[in-house]
Amino acid sequence: MLIIAVFLSILLVGLVDVAAKGGAQSIHRPCLLLFWALVFGILFPPVFFHALLLIPIWLVWVRGHLSVRGLILCSSVAAIAPYGFFVSFAVGKHKKKEELRTQYAFESMENRVPVPQKTKRDPAIPLDESFFKQIEQQVADNTNGFRTAMLDRLHSETVRDFINSPGFGAGRRIDPSASTLAINLNRTDEVLPQPGPLPSSTLSTTDLTEPQDIWMDDFRTLHTASMLDFVYPRGFGFVVNRNKVAGFLSHGFSEPPQVKNRSLQSVVLIGLLMHAEPIAYVSNELPRMDRLAKAPTRSLNSFEELGLDEIRNGRDLFIRQGPHALHLLGAIRSVEQCVKCHGGERGDLLGAFSYSLQKKQ
Repeated sequence: MLIIAVFLSILLVGLVDVAAKGGAQSIHRPCLLLFWALVFGILFPPVFFHALLLIPIWLVWVRGHLSVRGLILCSSVAAIAPYGFFVSFAVGKHKKKEELRTQYAFESMENRVPVPQKTKRDPAIPLDESFFKQIEQQVADNTNGFRTAMLDRLHSETVRDFINSPGFGAGRRIDPSASTLAINLNRTDEVLPQPGPLPSSTLSTTDLTEPQDIWMDDFRTLHTASMLDFVYPRGFGFVVNRNKVAGFLSHGFSEPPQVKNRSLQSVVLIGLLMHAEPIAYVSNELPRMDRLAKAPTRSLNSFEELGLDEIRNGRDLFIRQGPHALHLLGAIRSVEQCVKCHGGERGDLLGAFSYSLQKKQ
């Protein structure tokens, strides 16, 4: 755009020079020239303002108050002035983009999320393909494609962006900015407390029984909604590969999970990737990865150990009734969109949620 605009302005200066040497009798020809320059200049703002500045200069010359040399000098200044303004505008815009590139710089996920270890599944429990496809579709439906496109554009070739800056031509597009990179991010940094007490770390197998008269679909709905809220697809950012990710927002809950006919007491994240042995993160807040890094941990209780064995074998949910609450362990497995950052394969076990639920009065 810049090259075309400069070419048109040089052409306009040259035509004014030719018209001026033709004398005042050629007034109609340059007027027609300026008219078309204004019309086409709408597509190229510097050319438009160049032509606009030439009108009074030309009229002064026609009245005999300006020599041919003065006309050429003034028309050259009229050409340079708009470009000075638009170059200044483009440089300022370019500087803001550089600041955003620093703020949303590429980062590697190698140390942040180790590749999940392969677990041996029970061949009698195949991967629930329909459930996986449902989760993947829901993740895709909730991703922030606009923000991803803005992050992609932010890290595209800078010189080309400067030359094609909207100030130099008709190209009008939405450019990355602090506001466009925050669009559709429908959550805050509010810390959410656990609704009730955390489960006992000394819960034993003798305290657990298999619950009766429960509807598993309700708990599957609870766990699916919890995973989608926690992973926060809108904050995935722009992922080139595992070592090149920009604008990623940490996983975390934005609201307490809900389940029919039950009230939530707590959700505990079971970690499998960052420690040598499985651990439970101890926090009076609903899990948020940016805050769990410094949270204390504990060994798994008996329910969590039993449940982890089951989900490692391929089950997605494990549920038992305790003396004071219903306990549910839900597997967090890698779907197609997770593999880009986490590595490994689709279906790998990344962790689990341990829920404690009370029956509503």
